[in-house]
Amino acid sequence: NAVMAGCQPEHLPVLLAAVEAISDPRFMLRIVAMSTGAHAPLMLVNGPIVKKLGINTGRCALGPGAQSVVNTVLGRAMRLIYMNLGHAYPGVLDMDTLGSPTKYSLCLGENEDASPWEPYHVEKGFDRDASAVTMVTTYALSEVEDGTGTTPEEILNTACSTVCNQGVKSVGWWLLGARANPEANVQVKEKSLLLVCPVHAEVFRKAGWRRQDIRDYLYKHARIPFGRLMASKEAGAFRSSHPELQWLWDSPQTLMPVLETPDCFEMVVAGGVGGARSTYSFGAAEPVSRQIET
Repeated sequence: NAVMAGCQPEHLPVLLAAVEAISDPRFMLRIVAMSTGAHAPLMLVNGPIVKKLGINTGRCALGPGAQSVVNTVLGRAMRLIYMNLGHAYPGVLDMDTLGSPTKYSLCLGENEDASPWEPYHVEKGFDRDASAVTMVTTYALSEVEDGTGTTPEEILNTACSTVCNQGVKSVGWWLLGARANPEANVQVKEKSLLLVCPVHAEVFRKAGWRRQDIRDYLYKHARIPFGRLMASKEAGAFRSSHPELQWLWDSPQTLMPVLETPDCFEMVVAGGVGGARSTYSFGAAEPVSRQIET
């Protein structure tokens, strides 16, 4: 699969760690690989191996072009692993209704040089000098464009308008109960990923905002009235999952968080300068990180 994607021998440690990550029960591979939704594996790479392999962290990191060739082949290799090893072929196990070009290849490195925070892999418990890969499942990517906001609140208010897309299944999914893998006796929360562009990251840096400040703000302000949120969801699943919240039927205007807890919002800095465009990845299940052994 690596050869078919155009990978070189030095790319294999990244793929091996990525395969180990998606094999973790918390990743819910069976569920996301077989869904009727456009779930795509997104690969985030951190540490010295990013520069060693030439993984693009800046402009067009998730796009085409010579600057992203390593990103492209790594992401493509992961899709081929899904298909050729996991049999996630369209119409066989992959029952995606329409599909998405994101399923061809999604891979990038965190732009640690532009980040006001510790690297993502350090936040997850790895040494700063270690290299790590994090596998994330994304339903869809949506732009968060704000070139006029000069405060974290202004930028995040724009982000909230993106986050509150009730047409994405993971928005408010927590009301129906946690994703579960009964074979492994594991339950996980839905987590999403905000890819913060360097322009927005600089606003957060100047204001002294930590990742946790952003999480808390999004959790508090990215909310949808209960009645509208449940209009596209199964009432029976809500009744059985949250008997303590049944009073909400009589209070349909109560604002509900789109994700279960503040820690369900993950974030990394990525992309190039010159545009005030961050990107929000609507997630499914839980990101899993593994150290890359080189």
